[in-house]
Amino acid sequence: MTKMKRKVTDIREFVNILEEISWIIDRKSIDLSEMIRKLKEVTNGIKSQSNENSITHLVGILPSLFMDRELFVKNDDLLDFAEQILKLKAKRSGNRSRTESIGWIVCELSKSDECIRQDLVDALDELVGNEEKKNNLKKRRQMPNFSWNEAIAKLNEESL
Repeated sequence: MTKMKRKVTDIREFVNILEEISWIIDRKSIDLSEMIRKLKEVTNGIKSQSNENSITHLVGILPSLFMDRELFVKNDDLLDFAEQILKLKAKRSGNRSRTESIGWIVCELSKSDECIRQDLVDALDELVGNEEKKNNLKKRRQMPNFSWNEAIAKLNEESL
């Protein structure tokens, strides 16, 4: 079947589905706008809950990653990660200890309403549970032009 015929067939199927939905709505006296509003509420609730779960999960795994001094050599490395990946606004202070920086990041993340990418959660989860991947990341981390975004994308590719 040619692409054009396939598109026409798909459009006809879509029109048939719409006609059936229209018939059901008319027959059952369903308020379509109310149904759409309720579906949006449900999907927004699911998205919000998913984001809360992601944040909770990150709050649990980040401290163990942050304590790795080969992965995060300096406090600035922690704050760079917080800014670039977690979208937190870090206040750089030379007097802040490593532990204070980690605590600040975890607390700010738990208060954040920033949408956490699921690929970030998956990649960091994979990193925590796999010493080989963590060691590979440590090697890449020492290269010039290292990017956390690229590292996370690579971790996700490797886990496929």
